[in-house]
Amino acid sequence: MKNFLLILIIFVSHFIQGITGFAGTLLAMPWSSKVIGFESARSMMNLLTIFSALLIVIMNFRYIHKRELAKITLFMGFGLVFGILVKNTAQLDILMILYGLIILGVAVQGIISFYCNRAKEDVVYDSSNEVQLTSKKYLAIDVIILFLAGVIHGIYVSGGALMVLYAVKHIKDKKKFRATVAALWIILNTAIALTDLFSGKFIMDNIRYVGITILPCLIATQIGIVVQKYISNSVFTIITYGLLLLTGGSIIF
Repeated sequence: MKNFLLILIIFVSHFIQGITGFAGTLLAMPWSSKVIGFESARSMMNLLTIFSALLIVIMNFRYIHKRELAKITLFMGFGLVFGILVKNTAQLDILMILYGLIILGVAVQGIISFYCNRAKEDVVYDSSNEVQLTSKKYLAIDVIILFLAGVIHGIYVSGGALMVLYAVKHIKDKKKFRATVAALWIILNTAIALTDLFSGKFIMDNIRYVGITILPCLIATQIGIVVQKYISNSVFTIITYGLLLLTGGSIIF
């Protein structure tokens, strides 16, 4: 029964990940943590994200925005180190409550942003032009957002929601967005995997969980990639944020 629930969680979350380009780990982490525990879920989701991101990068390598990838990796990398240190010293119960609040915050912000921009055809990818914000004020905000995204990613391997707040402003082309974000997860999650490996936190049970869920993960990601070509992103954005509300609420209450 536990394996079935785990496969179902991974399949649904990565199907949505394939469509929207983010939120897969945010959706999967709380539920998989209830099934196999926080540390095991974190290690499993970290590796699954690498595999699913590899699938996207292999198919879209030429679309990677190398300059933005370097910038995001740099600032999120600093936050990542801080997040890993926090995770190793903070209490798990406090981290899970904080995680639930973060998910609720992202969901509420996303829904408000969506309805404020509902006249646009696609909130995330509404143009092929890439916007460069040179104002010092916006640059500082961008750095803070990416640093915090790195912190959250270091703790929960779920920094995508905050990272997207930056990426949607700077990478407007749909193919470049997906390829660049996927490449980012490969870099950051590989760093987390190596940290877990050398610290002795990656145990055989985690490898077994990955073995059970890797095929459903890749199949769901591929289905999502295909489906998103035919269905409006806006519809699935609302579904995703609705699921995030449900997920965040289930953690806190």
